[in-house]
Amino acid sequence: IIGASGCYTGVGINSYLSDQISIYPNPASDLINIRTGETGEYAIEITSVNGQMISSSKHTGSFHQVDISSFQNGVYIFTIRSKDFVTERRIIKM
Repeated sequence: IIGASGCYTGVGINSYLSDQISIYPNPASDLINIRTGETGEYAIEITSVNGQMISSSKHTGSFHQVDISSFQNGVYIFTIRSKDFVTERRIIKM
C-alpha cells in the first residue's frame, strides 16, 4: 500500500505514524534530517537502489541527522523501522 506521503506501508502497519516522518532536504549533498512524530527507538537502514546495504544504525529520540557527504551521487532508499511501523523514502544525493 502506498500512503499519501509516497511511502510503503505494509498490511497491519500503522500508516498514521509513518506519515509523521519527515526526511529533508531532498535532494541533499551533506546531511539528511529525519524528524519523527514521536520520541522512540528507530532503526535507520540506507541501501542503494541496487539493494546494497550502505549504512545501518539505531537511534533514540525524535530528531536524527545522517551524514551522506561520503556517498556517491545517486538515489538511496532510507528505511526507518520502529516497533509500530516501517517506512521507506527515496533520497537523492547530489
